[in-house]
Amino acid sequence: MKLDRQMCVVVAVSAILASATFVTASDTLYGVFFNNAASTEQLVVIDPSGGGLTLVDTITNCCWVSSGVSTLDPDGDVFYFVGKEYSSSSGPDRIYSIDLATGAVISNPTLPPDINYNFIGFDTSPGTLYGVVKDLVADTEKLVIIDPSTGGLTPVGSGISSCCFIPSGVSSVDPDGDVFYFVGHYDPPASSDNRIFAVDLTTGALLSDPFLPTGYNYNFIGFDPAASTLYGVVYQHSVSKERLVSFNPSTGALTTIGSAITDCCSVPSGVSTVDPNNGVFYFVGSLMSESDYRIFGLDTTTGAVVSNPTMPANYNRNFIEFDPAAALPEVDLAVTKDDGLTIVTAGESTTYTVTVSNAGPDAATGATVNDVFPPSLSCTWTCAAAGGASCSAGPVTGDINDTVSLPAAGSVTYTAVCGVDSGASGTVSVSPSLTHCA
Repeated sequence: MKLDRQMCVVVAVSAILASATFVTASDTLYGVFFNNAASTEQLVVIDPSGGGLTLVDTITNCCWVSSGVSTLDPDGDVFYFVGKEYSSSSGPDRIYSIDLATGAVISNPTLPPDINYNFIGFDTSPGTLYGVVKDLVADTEKLVIIDPSTGGLTPVGSGISSCCFIPSGVSSVDPDGDVFYFVGHYDPPASSDNRIFAVDLTTGALLSDPFLPTGYNYNFIGFDPAASTLYGVVYQHSVSKERLVSFNPSTGALTTIGSAITDCCSVPSGVSTVDPNNGVFYFVGSLMSESDYRIFGLDTTTGAVVSNPTMPANYNRNFIEFDPAAALPEVDLAVTKDDGLTIVTAGESTTYTVTVSNAGPDAATGATVNDVFPPSLSCTWTCAAAGGASCSAGPVTGDINDTVSLPAAGSVTYTAVCGVDSGASGTVSVSPSLTHCA
């Protein structure tokens, strides 16, 4: 995703920035909700603490949808979902691309017919929109690449025969492991028990499809790349409650996390998302004892309900997706300066050394070293880099104003030879600084 603003770290002489991680404040929970009063779909920002909705924009003539069939591109700031135009409920499916900043429809081309569009997911590393779709002619579930500009499909692999009966939108992508996960069972089933399917995004091969434990409704799944964990929110029949679990996708085993959620929940299938920065699993549902819809946030470590405020009435809550803020580089920068002298005689010269270093763990790219010399000094400087760092070699006459790159454990050392004005008196102060904006 694009950063909303630059975050700058200024390190003055002899100061050290102690390994702080800086994150922008643009973690955002989005929804595409059908406004029944306006009879149209809208992109909204959801306040997960208070339940309030902030309109981004209205999506004209939209939409008939299957709940949960959505995904988000956090780098391109695009919300994708599958739907039909509101004026044509029997018309073709379309892949909608919505600009997160403006709510504008970037594109909404038609998708090929004779296909059920069951799941979509975005893989950030190649920047690719994938789908798992049912080819009704071949009676096969297939992994495909979707071109969001044209609606074209490119099959990946040969597909999964006799697959699948599925709950709408219950899927997730592991962007690091390049795996597409979804819940379903075979058609016709050897058993009607649900399985967790794992499909290789590169080859389309079925990696595993173990049975899931019986006695649960598998309403939501979401992969957290920060924790490398596949989570789910499932309804446990034995206690009549919803609860957070983690999946072992190789065996199908569930690990319960925390206590089940009292009086929870009636839910629209697949309307969920994960906040990897703060470890929260969000889903839409209503308590069993009421009809008001809420946005639930569960702590992925403890399973505790972080928040569950009610949301405004008169909406169909079709899709939610979380846009995580980009983590800015974690750098440990230091600037030191020394001329080795306590007294300098007017009319003579002195040599300053300014050393800038980065203890990491990330690189500081495009940092600016600035040292404005006082009028009583006439200086010429050179720079030597170490540990893979870079700076301007010089010689340069005048103030230091140099752009540098500092990998972890890298450093640059400036040597400034300065003539002291013959009329100079009092104290001469030189105070270099380093500015790093991410």
